[in-house]
Amino acid sequence: MTSTETTLAPTRREWLALAVLSIGLGLIVLDGTIVGVALPDIVADLHMDLQAASEQAPPAHVVARG
Repeated sequence: MTSTETTLAPTRREWLALAVLSIGLGLIVLDGTIVGVALPDIVADLHMDLQAASEQAPPAHVVARG
């Protein structure tokens, strides 16, 4: 005997939710990349060493952004 499974096609609302979540995740990744690229300038401007800046800059950025 074979079991028959019915699968429903995704609705427009589900596709919209997927798009919104994907865009949000993409923006988070982009934001982290921008902070990583800006880190050498942050180190130079604040006269810090790279290790201290890499520990403090991303969390401070998240707090400042809200």
